[in-house]
Amino acid sequence: MAFIRKHPFFVLYFIIVVFLFPGVYYKSGYRFFGELFLHLFSFIAIYFLLQKFLPAFSVPVKFGLPEKAEFIIPYLPNVALFSVSFFIIFHFYHIGFVPLVETAQSDNVVDIALIRQHVTTYSSTWVNYLRSFIMRAVIPFFVVYSCITQKKQWFIAWTVVGIIYSLNLMQKSYIVMTFVPLGLYFFLNRKYLKSFAIMMIPVIGVYFLMIITRPSKVTAEDEKVEMTTTETLNKSSKNLISRLMVVPGKTVGDWFLLIPDEYPFLNGCGYRFARIFGCEFTEYSKVFYPRLYPQYAEKGLKGTVNVATFMYEYSNFGKTGLVLAALIVSLLFLFIQKLFDQDFVWLAVFNFFPALMLSSTSFTTLLFSGGWGLTILLFFIFRSRLITTAK
Repeated sequence: MAFIRKHPFFVLYFIIVVFLFPGVYYKSGYRFFGELFLHLFSFIAIYFLLQKFLPAFSVPVKFGLPEKAEFIIPYLPNVALFSVSFFIIFHFYHIGFVPLVETAQSDNVVDIALIRQHVTTYSSTWVNYLRSFIMRAVIPFFVVYSCITQKKQWFIAWTVVGIIYSLNLMQKSYIVMTFVPLGLYFFLNRKYLKSFAIMMIPVIGVYFLMIITRPSKVTAEDEKVEMTTTETLNKSSKNLISRLMVVPGKTVGDWFLLIPDEYPFLNGCGYRFARIFGCEFTEYSKVFYPRLYPQYAEKGLKGTVNVATFMYEYSNFGKTGLVLAALIVSLLFLFIQKLFDQDFVWLAVFNFFPALMLSSTSFTTLLFSGGWGLTILLFFIFRSRLITTAK
């Protein structure tokens, strides 16, 4: 337990990579186990070398807003709540429909999938970015903050807002990421009943989404589309265990099979700053969608094939990229651990879910548009009040 508290990210990422092996084996046998072991062993070696030689530092307790601006801190959570509520209403107006209402009126699998997609495609780019920041960082943070430091009515308000918005975005991960931080906080403080009560919210929410997105009327053609897309891996959308345990590794296997046999290494062109390499940005996560899921693409659906973070470096630089990814992830983990100054509870509460998402998302996406960086910033702005009240 002492090792886990000292190296929580190392343990989590080690488990993530190990759990990718079954899915990779399902897709391609033992063919790419060498690449997985290369990344895993590189990560182990680089992490502990950096941990030994990186200089120590800690963040001052007073780090946050300037002292002259600290008087506004008590008002910021309430301003945030009203701003988020206004944005949610605006978002529904902006896209022209309320997703859950539209879904409840549909009895076709593909139509429901299109409704889910239209939440993004009907939104302007800036709306999508704000939605991501609000759903992935602002709401989860203030659910924790309001519960610990504010009166009960503010916590209830944030909870209601979080439930309504996350369910309407129709992504199961949103309702989970909204309440996992608070559930984890109670669990780590041995308040198991409260932790169980909080975690029942995402459990019920996920079950609700399963029901509403699985209409009673499913045509033979639609059933074929769904079964082909998942390659019979998940015969039912209710099989969450299979999705969590197999699909991330299977997707890694898909990328390994395609690169470089069908698609070349990008040599830096797979990054948004590709122009410094003298080329245009190429996003394989979008390129691969019609290749891997042609039945959905033929129905007009567009999407991305998100994959474990190290595969983005592999898609650019091959096996060298797997070692580079190990270096990047190690630096990221050690930096964040030092930021939180070995405060295991707060480190886990605000970083566990983003770190877990490295199994299916690049670290750059998580840090920026994924809201991880904003979550860390919010923690340090409200750090003093959180720590003082929680004691």
